[in-house]
Amino acid sequence: MAIWLVWSHLGTDREAINDRFASLYAGTAVVAELYRNEPERFVRARDSLCRLYDFTPQAVDLLKQKWRGREEEWYPIWVAIKRKTDSLNQYFKDHPVSHPIAPKPDSGLAPADFQ
Repeated sequence: MAIWLVWSHLGTDREAINDRFASLYAGTAVVAELYRNEPERFVRARDSLCRLYDFTPQAVDLLKQKWRGREEEWYPIWVAIKRKTDSLNQYFKDHPVSHPIAPKPDSGLAPADFQ
């Protein structure tokens, strides 16, 4: 019943759902790397991606449960994830993300200590 509710909420076009899931997965992989030392920022970025692609963490878990043991159905999704991840990686190679490292407000350190 729960899986049916997820599928009906997300729509019936499996390809569109798979494409959105692949975009979410690839985007999450990239923000996990970008914010690997900043778990709070990662969670905010991941949650933003979930909203952008119209997924909830519970819906993602249900989809993973549905596909468990049915790896052949994952193949097109993994191909899409790889394509999207490669594209994002190439973008970030071409457009490096650089932001200053700032101390936490309560650390007692000044921004100059991190330059």
